[in-house]
Amino acid sequence: MEMNLLQTNIAYLKGVGPKKAEVLKKELGVSTYQDMLNQFPFRYIDRSQIQKVAYINDDSVYYQLVGTISNIKMIGAPRATRATGLFSDETGSIEVVWFRGLKWIKNRFKPGVKYVLFGKASEFNHNFNFVHPEIEEYDPKDPLIGEGLQGVYNTTEKMKDHGLGTRTIAKLQKLILQQVYEYIPETLPKSLIEQEQLIPRRYAYYEIHLPSNNIEIQQATRRLKYEEHFFFQAWWATISTIFTKTICLSR
Repeated sequence: MEMNLLQTNIAYLKGVGPKKAEVLKKELGVSTYQDMLNQFPFRYIDRSQIQKVAYINDDSVYYQLVGTISNIKMIGAPRATRATGLFSDETGSIEVVWFRGLKWIKNRFKPGVKYVLFGKASEFNHNFNFVHPEIEEYDPKDPLIGEGLQGVYNTTEKMKDHGLGTRTIAKLQKLILQQVYEYIPETLPKSLIEQEQLIPRRYAYYEIHLPSNNIEIQQATRRLKYEEHFFFQAWWATISTIFTKTICLSR
């Protein structure tokens, strides 16, 4: 039961389906729930806050904004066309730029509807804008808004074009953990876990993807790295033993 659930095809996860599953397989090698859980964040950001357009002043941090999108335009020659739009909240407006998926962009946004934008600002000619940020319709009950720390995952441009940005990956991780948490098996002896003061494996997976705080992230990272090192050492010891026996038999 445990392994069967963890080996469920990622296409069956709500919000994925066959097309996105194919992209995940090609871009990340992800085919199953277990594969997805093994895609760990490379950093964390605070998603508890919603910033305002008027206070964007740094191109090295991520921003989360809520507002409307208007004035979508296609600019440039046929082979170098880009789309631009204005993202606005009660404090001002900022330009958003897209270079890909232009047909999709043209009809995506509805007048007066609120969207949540997430991404790094870019500075060009002393003005800030967003290039290919993650944007989706705003839901005040969104489980990721207000939760605090959220993992940032490795993604590719092809993934983003198919709606698989880091925010979506975080949501998928949460959905998987809700289904499989109780079935994540322990792989280390209880005595070793107690000796090394490690947290349980299932809890490590939960905290690495849905962290409560920085301390829990450190504990989860320590547990998963220890496990990786432990099994590498076991594998190397096995290989060394086989090699030694082979040498002895050949003499």
